[in-house]
Amino acid sequence: MNSKTAAVGLETAARALSALLVGLMTVSFTIAFTAMIYTGPLAPHVAQGLAHSLLGTLVSVLVGTLLMSYKGAVMRAQDLPAIMLAGSLAAVLSGQVLSPETMAATAGATIVLASLAAGVGTLLFGMFRLGGLARFIPHPVIGGFLAATGYLMVMAAVGMCLQDTFDIRNVDAAIAPGALARWAPWVLAGLALALVSRRTGSRTILPATITVLFFLFYAVLAVRGISLAEAASSGLLLGPFGSTTLLVELNARLLVDADWSVLLAQLPILPAIMAMTVLGTMLGASGLETILGRDFHMEKDLRGTGAANIGAALAGGIATFHGMAEPTLAHKAGVTGRLAPLAAAGVAGATLLLGAGVLELMPVGVFAALVAYLGFDMLFTWLWDSRRTLKRWDYLLVAGILSVAVFQGFLVALVAGFMAASVLFLVTYARIDIVRLRSSAGEYRSRVERSVESQAFLSEVGRGIVIRGLDGYLFFGTASKLRNEVRALLDTRPPPRRVILDFTRVSGIDASAMQSLAKIAGDCDARDVALDCTGMDPDDARQLNATCAAGMAPTMHATLDSALEAAEAGLLTDRPEPVESDETRAILQELERLADTQSAAVLWMDCPAGTRLITRGAAERDLYLLREGLLRAEVEGPKNEMLRVAAFRPGAIIGELAHYADLPRTADIVCDTASRLLRVNIEELSRTDPGLAGRVHDQVARVLARRVATMTALLRHAGI
Repeated sequence: MNSKTAAVGLETAARALSALLVGLMTVSFTIAFTAMIYTGPLAPHVAQGLAHSLLGTLVSVLVGTLLMSYKGAVMRAQDLPAIMLAGSLAAVLSGQVLSPETMAATAGATIVLASLAAGVGTLLFGMFRLGGLARFIPHPVIGGFLAATGYLMVMAAVGMCLQDTFDIRNVDAAIAPGALARWAPWVLAGLALALVSRRTGSRTILPATITVLFFLFYAVLAVRGISLAEAASSGLLLGPFGSTTLLVELNARLLVDADWSVLLAQLPILPAIMAMTVLGTMLGASGLETILGRDFHMEKDLRGTGAANIGAALAGGIATFHGMAEPTLAHKAGVTGRLAPLAAAGVAGATLLLGAGVLELMPVGVFAALVAYLGFDMLFTWLWDSRRTLKRWDYLLVAGILSVAVFQGFLVALVAGFMAASVLFLVTYARIDIVRLRSSAGEYRSRVERSVESQAFLSEVGRGIVIRGLDGYLFFGTASKLRNEVRALLDTRPPPRRVILDFTRVSGIDASAMQSLAKIAGDCDARDVALDCTGMDPDDARQLNATCAAGMAPTMHATLDSALEAAEAGLLTDRPEPVESDETRAILQELERLADTQSAAVLWMDCPAGTRLITRGAAERDLYLLREGLLRAEVEGPKNEMLRVAAFRPGAIIGELAHYADLPRTADIVCDTASRLLRVNIEELSRTDPGLAGRVHDQVARVLARRVATMTALLRHAGI
C-alpha cells in the first residue's frame, strides 16, 4: 500500500513539475517573441512591451481554456505574427522623428490593432462556420507541417543556446570555436530523451530527466567554480530581465499617445496577420488533433481564438493561436484538463507581478533540451513512423514540405505543401471515373408505357442511342477523359445515332470543362450524331450554348426521361412494320369483340381529356388496355405537387400491379388527351372464356417482366 501511495505521489509530483515547465516555456516564448519586436530604436522600451505581452498571454490563456474545445490548449504569442510585426515596425519607424514615449506607444498600438484584427478575423470565421475548411487540409500537409514544426523546434533549441536565431543555412555559427560545446550537449540530451521516452512510454521520464539536467547544470557550475553572475553573462541562464515589477510599465494610453500617421502606415500588415492567425489556428488545431488523437470543434476553436485575441488586444499583447509545444509536452507528461494552461497563466501572472527576474535562475540549456526533445519526437513520428502508414506519394509530400522548410523557410513550405497537395488531388481526381452509368436506349428506357412489341423493338434498335450518366465535378481532367470516351464511341462501326449526356448529378463545371463539352458537341456534329444534354443547370446550359460553334449546340432536356421519351418516339416513327404482333392483335380483337357485345368481362370506356381514370388508394382491381389517346400516372411530391412518374401510349396495360398483388391503386391515372380504353374484369373473363384469360395473363406477365428490367436500369442509374 505504501509503495502504491508513493507511486501515486511521484506521478502527481511529476505532473505538477511538467505543468510548471509548461508555464515556464510559455513565458519564455512570450519573452523571446517580444524581444523580436523591440529591437533597434524600440530596444529601450522592451520592458513596456514585455509587460503588455505577459498580460496578453495571461488573458488569452485564460480565455482560451474557457472557450476552446480542448481545455488543455495554451494560447500564447506566436512567432510568425511577431516576425511580421517586427519587420513592419522596423520599416515604418526607420527615419521617423518621434519622442521615445510616442515611439513606444506607436509600437504598442500597432500590436493592439494587429491582435484586434486577428481576433475579429478568426471570430468571423467561427461565426460563419468556416472551420470545416480545416477538414479539407490533406493529412500529408498536416504531417509536413508537424515535421517542419519539429525541425523549427530543434533549430530553436540550438538558437536558444547560442542566443541567436539559427537554422541549417547558417550552420557555420553552430560549429564555430566554443559554440559547439554550448548547444550540442543540450540538444543531444533532447535527442536521447526522445529516444528513451519513445521506447519506454513512461510519463515520468520527462520531468525526471529535466530535474536531473537542472541539478547537473548547477553541479557542473559548482565543480568548475562558475558563479551565477558569470553564468548569466555567458548566456547560460535566462535573462537578465531585472527584478522589479512590470506592472508599472503598463500603459493604458497606447492608442491615445500613438502617432496615428505611423499607425495608418501599418494597415497593410493587418490583413496578413489576420490570415496568418486564421490559418495558424486551423493548422495548429489539426496538428494537435493528430498528436492528441482526438477531434476538435473547429468553429468553436476559431471563436475561442478570436475572443482570446480580442482579450490580448485589450491587454496590448501579441496575436495568439494554438501553441504546439506546450500541449504536446503536457500530453506526453500526462497533464490533463486545465492544469497546463492554468500553470501558464500563473507563471505569466507571477512574472508580471514580481518581475522577470524570477526566471533568471533557469538554465537556458534545460529549456533548449526540452524544446529539442519535442522537435525530435515530431521528426521521428513523421519521418520514421509514418513511412509505414502513409502511401509513397503522401510520405514524399511530408518529406518535401520539410525539405522546403529547411532551405526556404516555414511559410514557403506551407504554400508549397498546399500547392503540391492540390496537384496530387487534381491528378488523383482526374483518374476517377465520373461516368456512373453506361447504357443505351436498348436497355434503359423512359417511363412511357408502350406495347410489348414496341418495347421489344426499342430493345433492338435502341442500342444506337448511347447514354452516359455523369457524377461529380467536371474540370479539365475529368472532362478530357469524357471527351476521349465519347470520341471512342463515335469511332465505333456503326457509330451511334444519338449521344445523351445526363448532368443531373454533376455538382459543377469549370471553364476548361465547358470548352471540352463544346468540343464534344463539335465531334458529334462532324460525324452527324445528335447530342442531347439532360439535367444541366440552366446557367451552365446557357454558357455551353454560347461556347459551342454556331449550329453545333446540343439539344437540352430538363430530364433524362424526357430526352429518352423524345428519342423513343423518333425510333418508333421510323419503324416500318406494325407496332403490334399477330398474337397481340388477335387478343385485342377478341377483347374488342366481347366489348362490342357489352360483355360483363370487357367494356369500352371513352374518357375526355382531364378525366381521372384511377384514383390512388382505390380498391378496384380491373385491368385497362389503352387503345387510343394518352394517359399519365401521378403521385404527390414532397411539396404537395403532383409529379408525373409514367406516361402511357396506345398498347399499354394499366392496373396490373393492383390486380396481381391485391393492393390499392398506387397512383392517380389521368387522361392527357381524349382516350379510349378496354376495361377488363379478369375474374369474370376467367369464368366466361378461360383460354382468352390465360392469353391475357401471359401478355401481362411479359409487361411485368419488362417493367422489372426497366426498374433495374433506373435503380442502377440512381446508384442503388
